[in-house]
Amino acid sequence: MTAQTSSRIFFRLAVPWSVVLFLVIYLIYLWQLDSQFGQLRLQQEHNVRFASSTLINIFHETITDILLLTQSEGLKRWRTGQDNQLAEIAIAENFRNQIAIKERYDQIRFLDTRGMERIRVNRGSEGPKTTPHRELQDKSNRYYFYEARNLSPKEIYISPLDLNKEHGRVETPFKPTIRLTTPVLNGVNEPIGFLVINYLAEAMLKEFVAQYKDRLGNIALLNDEGFWLYHHDPSMRWGFMFDNDLSLAKNLPNAWFQINSAEYLQQITEHGMLTSLKTQPYLLNTTQGNRHVYENVTYSSGYPWTVISQIESTELESVKAGILNPLLLSGTPLFLTILITFYVIARHRTQAARQQNLIIKSEMRNRSLLESVAEGIMMLDSTGRILEANPSAESMFGLTSHKLQSCVISDLLTSSHDTIRLIASMQQLTQPRASEESAQTDEYTAKRADKEEFPLQISLSQFSIGNELHFTASLRDLTEQRIAYQEMILASEVFDTASEGILVTDNKVIIQRVNPAFTRLTGYQPDELIGKKPSLLRSYLTDNSFYRMMWQSIDNTGRWEGEITNRIKSGANRIFDLSIFSIRDDKGNITNYAGISRDITEEKEAEEQIHRHAYYDGLTGLPNRTLFLERLQQAINRGSRYHERFALFFIDLDRFKSVNDSLGHDAGDLLLQHVAGRISNLIRETDTLARHAGDEFSLLLHNIKRDDDLAVLAQKIITALGKTFMIMEREVHIGASIGICEYPDDGREADTLLRNADLAMYQAKYSGKETYRFFSEELNTAIQQHVRLEADLRKAINGEQFELFYQPLVDYQRCMIVGTEALIRWNHPEHGRIPPDKFIPICEETGLIRPLSEWVIHHAAMQLAEWRNTDLAHMTISINLSAYRNRHAVDKAFIKDTVIETGAPPALMTFEITESLMMENTAESLEWLTFAKELGISVAVDDFGTGYSSLSYLKRFPVDILKIDRAFIADMNVNREDEALVMAIIAMAKSLNMKVVAEGVENHQQLDMLRNRQDHCSIIQGFLFAPPMPVDQFHSFYRDFDFNKYCQRISSRLLKHSEG
Repeated sequence: MTAQTSSRIFFRLAVPWSVVLFLVIYLIYLWQLDSQFGQLRLQQEHNVRFASSTLINIFHETITDILLLTQSEGLKRWRTGQDNQLAEIAIAENFRNQIAIKERYDQIRFLDTRGMERIRVNRGSEGPKTTPHRELQDKSNRYYFYEARNLSPKEIYISPLDLNKEHGRVETPFKPTIRLTTPVLNGVNEPIGFLVINYLAEAMLKEFVAQYKDRLGNIALLNDEGFWLYHHDPSMRWGFMFDNDLSLAKNLPNAWFQINSAEYLQQITEHGMLTSLKTQPYLLNTTQGNRHVYENVTYSSGYPWTVISQIESTELESVKAGILNPLLLSGTPLFLTILITFYVIARHRTQAARQQNLIIKSEMRNRSLLESVAEGIMMLDSTGRILEANPSAESMFGLTSHKLQSCVISDLLTSSHDTIRLIASMQQLTQPRASEESAQTDEYTAKRADKEEFPLQISLSQFSIGNELHFTASLRDLTEQRIAYQEMILASEVFDTASEGILVTDNKVIIQRVNPAFTRLTGYQPDELIGKKPSLLRSYLTDNSFYRMMWQSIDNTGRWEGEITNRIKSGANRIFDLSIFSIRDDKGNITNYAGISRDITEEKEAEEQIHRHAYYDGLTGLPNRTLFLERLQQAINRGSRYHERFALFFIDLDRFKSVNDSLGHDAGDLLLQHVAGRISNLIRETDTLARHAGDEFSLLLHNIKRDDDLAVLAQKIITALGKTFMIMEREVHIGASIGICEYPDDGREADTLLRNADLAMYQAKYSGKETYRFFSEELNTAIQQHVRLEADLRKAINGEQFELFYQPLVDYQRCMIVGTEALIRWNHPEHGRIPPDKFIPICEETGLIRPLSEWVIHHAAMQLAEWRNTDLAHMTISINLSAYRNRHAVDKAFIKDTVIETGAPPALMTFEITESLMMENTAESLEWLTFAKELGISVAVDDFGTGYSSLSYLKRFPVDILKIDRAFIADMNVNREDEALVMAIIAMAKSLNMKVVAEGVENHQQLDMLRNRQDHCSIIQGFLFAPPMPVDQFHSFYRDFDFNKYCQRISSRLLKHSEG
């Protein structure tokens, strides 16, 4: 009974206490689990928000970089359709510097407005490398180019994060890439293309996940479609690049739906705890403090990203087990203990636990303080043996705490002298007057575990534990302090001896120090600058927007580099290459600004001189062809945009070559300068006059309202250039032929306008020179015919399509044919016979005149050689070189070789040149005609009486024959002045012992007047006897010619005419 009662009492007490105990254990478990899960939630929320902030900061720097790059000097100098070699060099250098500084940038490109790469700089294994022009590619079909075309200036398109592709395949190893694209304007606010930065996202992803090392859970990054951009399992990443279903949206559709529907979400699924936060990394500007939306950033797809931190279900179960198992293990013995000794033991344990907890907390505080101190701390006994050392001391010597505790502190020093000094310091602290607050500090040379020596500062203080004396040693490694001191000495030396000017200000931009080079460059002494602001040097040639951009760059990136114009003490403005950078302390606060400058004024002046040589004519100072073409293209662009009309003049000087040849090149250069001055005085400052080459000028006229204005200006230019020039004390007369075309009626491209103006100018020349012509479609058609005729001429010379016709020269006194004139004819296979006046000017223009004239001389010589053994052996052949306008079209050596090779008797050959051609350059004409005479060839002056030769000149030239111009012969029977002139020419020729040929005799009256004079002309040429004829007909005409009957018939006609 007693036993049963004892059992009942036992179970009556045991069961309630057991229930209470296990209920307490369960409640503690729930409380700790809720607390632990709450901490996990807070930790996971902190993780995703910190990761989002990391992405934002990274993107902010890149957005700032691309906007600053668009403002670079090279891009501001870029001009579409022009020579941008200098701008390309500057842009490529800027791109290379940016890639060299920013390791995240794989590639920076400049695309023109058509999507063609103009400049590309790649990150190479050996540094930034500029891509050669031949390797540049067309990117007009790339999505980022299509997106960027609709952007306004300073707007940026950010592409989705994906893997870089080359030739349609994903590049390996994988290269995660984001492309930032923005429009670019040049210095005159013209759109010139787009700037593209290929941002290497691998570093961003590494920085994104670096914070999760040794933390609970995994971090992940998803795009807007739920595909993994980063996952701790590499095989799960980039599913969208390989068309697979490895995505959160496919694997956990319900969870993804919840995540995609909320900005921030925490949920627990069968796969664990998921914490998600949507982030748009380009939206926040963290440097501004609060949230700020970049309104100038656009994207097409791929955003927003979702940052996910996941604690897997197995890890959550481990957390639960880590709470429950200890409670169960400790609860069972506690249950038995409470039953046996509930009151006494509980009370005793409570008091003991409280005391122990205080001791543990105190030890923990001391241990935490000791371990957190950056300096090394050691506890020593009275003999200097190391009792304890903190982690900093262990790291300082490279020894573990266990090894340090086996040493005396003096063992760590390198010399016995240092050991003696350290012992003396310890003894000093043991003196009666020493207190626990006193300390002994000195510097020693210590050694690390690897025998490396280093300077060490030891501060000793003493304390007691009971009756035992102990020491505390505070240790400080002085290595970095010594290095910093040496670097300070070196920096001071560099500062004082640098050739560049250096200026240092405080964080309020007040000058604190300048080096001697800065004083030398500016002329200001240090005491004139220190305490003032650098704006003292401002030249006011630079507007405030420049300085705002400069300080914005310094605030955002910590530095700025560029060119600036400053005014030095003498008042002169000088150009400096300036670099400014901010200096920060350990906490990131700006303490100073430093500027390094170099005077590049002479370099810029040299560049300007090079530019002037490249774009201006050195003789006249006018723009050259290169600059003219640039301005023409600018006018076309402006005209296309604003519907403006402009005109183009092509001006060619008439008779300039004769002046240049007769008076020399110095006179010709002086004449061109006078011509440039006269034309410049007739045009507006907004118009462009340029010298193309030689005696060709071009004129660009803006804002044309009426064609009449162009005609008036053209006539003014012709009139001005037609007036006498005084060149080297001699009167010079020239003229000008002008071709005119208009935009847009006569063309919308530079090449078309230049060609049409040139065609109109040539038409003006063909129309008699010293006139102007407007381009028209009819002119274009005529020119096309001209071009086709030129092509046919080249074939004709090689295809024997030419033929010589012969017109007899009849000696009336002797009634016989004494000679003939060889006249060229062209038998075109399609157009029939073409007269010389149609094709000889084309030959002159295209350079075909030389082979054509050689052909005439050669075939005439062959004909003379053929006649040598016939009844035509006495026959002379006259070759009219006047038709070729240039006696030098035929080489002297060729004439001599032709005479020798063909065997033609030179005495039977006559070269005819016009009077005006002979007088163009008297010295050269005399030399050339003398050569002909020495070879035995006779010289005849054709069209005599139409030029301006004097009797004295005529006596100097070796002339044998004068041919009276047909115009005088035609009118002599109706114009007494022409009759008198003809008779005077005949009389003069007789007095100079020259023969006279009357050219163009076509009727009996003309022949009668020539025959009935005392000094009559006996040699007649004209249609009265015979027209020019082929050689076969000439043979027949000669053999059938009955001199007596023919003369009698002509005489009877003349007699009959005189009687009637």
